[in-house]
Amino acid sequence: MTRKKKRTINHVIHTLVLISVAVGAVLLAFYFSGAQGWFDPPQGTDTSGVHGSTVSVSDTEIRSSETDVTDTDVTDTEKLSESTSSDGNTTDVVTDETSSDGSSTATDTNVTDTESTDSTSKATTDKETNTKPTSTHVSKPTDGIKRIAFTFDDGPYYKITTKIADEFAKYGGKCTFFVVGDRISWNKDALSYVKNLGNEVGIHGYTHEVYFNKCSDSEYQKELSKTAAAIIKEIETAPVLLRPPGGSITKSRVQECPYSVILWNVDSLDWKYKSTGSSKQKNIDTIVDRIMSKVTNGDIILMHDLYSNTLEAVKIVLPLLKEQGYEFVTVSELLGEDLAPGYKYSNAY
Repeated sequence: MTRKKKRTINHVIHTLVLISVAVGAVLLAFYFSGAQGWFDPPQGTDTSGVHGSTVSVSDTEIRSSETDVTDTDVTDTEKLSESTSSDGNTTDVVTDETSSDGSSTATDTNVTDTESTDSTSKATTDKETNTKPTSTHVSKPTDGIKRIAFTFDDGPYYKITTKIADEFAKYGGKCTFFVVGDRISWNKDALSYVKNLGNEVGIHGYTHEVYFNKCSDSEYQKELSKTAAAIIKEIETAPVLLRPPGGSITKSRVQECPYSVILWNVDSLDWKYKSTGSSKQKNIDTIVDRIMSKVTNGDIILMHDLYSNTLEAVKIVLPLLKEQGYEFVTVSELLGEDLAPGYKYSNAY
């Protein structure tokens, strides 16, 4: 290599070194002049050990994002703590009713309720402190009149629903129908018929395929809103009651529900005895016996207006109960002034 070429190469190298040093000096000066933020890591990165012990997201923000979970993942203790009033007193009294045969009338899956030991207490303290328990008792009727509320799920089914309403009308009585929204249009006028006889119509769900203790919030809202819209379109009256399919609903959804959540404490099990074959009369008698052996003043009775055996059982129990002095009323009439959205009821005790 010639001496001239060597000098040229050395000159280029020397120039590059000078440029690198200059660029480095500019960057350092820029950094220490207050532009450190340009070099900081993205928010959320733990920068412990860099610039002292800085963390760009606060511990509180991190914890809040980690605890954004669904209701079914939260224990009852945690949910109760959310219901504590401003004075520090927890007023979230919860009671799941149990029928006289010892079986629970309904359950909140994944939610453990605190059971009340006083079956005749009122939840007035809960209302006064502006908290909403998932279950409450109302006053047992004391005017000497025995009242019960028959409720019918899963309809409407025109040829059964309307005939059940006729049977109640014979005894000056009324009942409550919890309807499935997508069955209303193909049983046209069934709800208008029962409403004109003074009966009550509530929400059961739109498809009866979505359970309110397991579904997403969007599914839950859709089931309620579509059913309410179908009821209003048919009878021009907005519903005030909700009977969750299977009686299953999370505690938080009860508390935030725009409707009163209605369960039951006498289960006829008519769906289990719906066969109309050779065992038809035996099945009807079984339904009748279950009701007559359990019913007391203030009860809410569960039946279904889909089965002919249910209709036949109604024809038998109504005159028997009428002779015993019972009046047949809607759920709203049974619970009266104590009925409110955001509460769960199983009877009028």
